[in-house]
Amino acid sequence: MKKKSKSSNVKYILGVIVIVLIAIFGSKYGIDLVEDVETSNVEENTQKLVNVEESNENLKVHFIDVGQADCILLEQSGHFMLIDAGNNDDGDMVVNYIKTLGISKLDYVIGTHPHEDHIGGLDNVIKTFDIGTIYMPKVQTNTKTFEEVIDAISAKKL
Repeated sequence: MKKKSKSSNVKYILGVIVIVLIAIFGSKYGIDLVEDVETSNVEENTQKLVNVEESNENLKVHFIDVGQADCILLEQSGHFMLIDAGNNDDGDMVVNYIKTLGISKLDYVIGTHPHEDHIGGLDNVIKTFDIGTIYMPKVQTNTKTFEEVIDAISAKKL
């Protein structure tokens, strides 16, 4: 029997979180799944998002295309949750995408684990937006990426 890698376990847990959120909010309010957004043309793709049926009760799931990394934005009734923010080089793109949607506050930010392809862009996000609550696992590393995220969290006293 093969053991699952830590990356597979984290992706599994992230998938379960998304499914639970869909199960909780989906049956009660309805769901709009937003297709993958190509990062090369954020404004054009944002217009596609605006054309999605507007309802403050629908849960919208934005799968932000950050290549092989992860970044998901959940939106419902004017509240927002960001799960991961891609690699270091994706930080500005993630920030620009969120700004283009007119978002100034993220109610929840989740860094699933301290690998660069998940938390690399979080420092940009934390520095740019008002953040309600941030969740990260009790796992530490000595990478520059991890330290930059911790510094951004500390600077905002989150």
